[in-house]
Amino acid sequence: MAADLYFGHGEAWLGTRTAGGEVDDFDIDVPEIDELTISMTRELVEHTSKRQAIAAKDLKITKMMTWSGTMRISTHTKELLELYLYGNIDPVAGGAFAANDNVFGDTTIANGQTLPLPNNLTHVSSLVITDSAGSPATLVLDTDYEIVDADAGIIRFLDVSGLTQPFKAAGTQAAGSNVGLGTQRVYEKWMRFKG
Repeated sequence: MAADLYFGHGEAWLGTRTAGGEVDDFDIDVPEIDELTISMTRELVEHTSKRQAIAAKDLKITKMMTWSGTMRISTHTKELLELYLYGNIDPVAGGAFAANDNVFGDTTIANGQTLPLPNNLTHVSSLVITDSAGSPATLVLDTDYEIVDADAGIIRFLDVSGLTQPFKAAGTQAAGSNVGLGTQRVYEKWMRFKG
């Protein structure tokens, strides 16, 4: 087997191919490529002639070619993540969210337990946690719970004694985008590379 290898760096654009084989839109700009490696391996069929006193190889035919590539980039975008993760970009409208719509599914939350906010809430700018008592009690920030990471939507319950579960979350979420994982089977892209 023989192998050809290209190694370089530069700029590239990724586009969607139409049914006719043309690129109708370079919809993904790849601004910084630290490393691009493309290799092609050929499986050869060789023939050795035995008509002469000394046998000699007189024919090489490429039977199969296998291509592989690696691209290492330092700048990432949601479009690139969508491609890497075989996902979809879903917009997040943002705005206020209500407690009755965002109930923690776990009703056995213990002190020290770290959980995500219900319904994949992220980029939270204000947050109020209440319990499910007839007259709901409002949990006190940094006494009953703490916000571990508001952008990731992660909180930790510090003291849940005397509170009625399940807990509910209300507040405000910033607009943005989520990128799903494994929601697409195949992405076929054409690449134009300048390097």
